[in-house]
Amino acid sequence: MSKKRVFLIATGLTLLFIAFGVYVFRNGVYSFWDSDVKRIDTQEAQQMLQKKSYVLIDARAQDEFAVSHLKGSMLYEESLVDKLNKNEPILIYCTIGVRSNRIAKQLSDMGFEVYDMQEGILGWANNELPVIDSAGNTTKNIHTYNKSFAPLLKKGTAVY
Repeated sequence: MSKKRVFLIATGLTLLFIAFGVYVFRNGVYSFWDSDVKRIDTQEAQQMLQKKSYVLIDARAQDEFAVSHLKGSMLYEESLVDKLNKNEPILIYCTIGVRSNRIAKQLSDMGFEVYDMQEGILGWANNELPVIDSAGNTTKNIHTYNKSFAPLLKKGTAVY
């Protein structure tokens, strides 16, 4: 096989791999294959919250939630599921949309109508939308999960 043919095959496979990776990220690591989870971007989430009441769930850890969260959101705990009404739609988020997607898939499989904010709180902050701290005060501090995710925050102060 010629070097040119090997190069073309390798390039094609690389592009296919990248396209698949983008597809999985856009549709959710946990829900890309088979799920009723609706992945939405930050602007869609903001518009939805302005038009209708949603159960807003933060899928991050307690220390992340304390630093920054969306106003009106509840911290996810397994016991929360028993208190949820299947007739109320859920909007869930985390830092970048991986943890929320896992929980969104579980909730969807249980029969809940779930919307997963694929850009997470980082996308929310990058669009300069308000977040609050544990005292209920507006903050620019955004918990980025860890130092590796901090560069994804373009607007605000990274905390990890």
